[in-house]
Amino acid sequence: MECLEAFVEQHRARLKERPRAYGPGSRPASHGRYALVGQRETAVILERMETRSVRPARSRESAPGSVSASAGCGLADLAMAYKVVSE
Repeated sequence: MECLEAFVEQHRARLKERPRAYGPGSRPASHGRYALVGQRETAVILERMETRSVRPARSRESAPGSVSASAGCGLADLAMAYKVVSE
């Protein structure tokens, strides 16, 4: 829990701003993408993506450290929206 709290504190501005740009009611969201942006679970997912270098798979073949292709599309959109960077 301490890691998540530290992540939220460090990225508070980005966590508040990105839902306005990509969340419900935004132009990108009107196309059915970015469903995870603005969800309560977003901070947990982003913290895992950044601190553990977990990346969504963009193809049917999963690379090491990536999430399966079935979950990859929504996570890829989330990573792009928040400009996820590995530490």
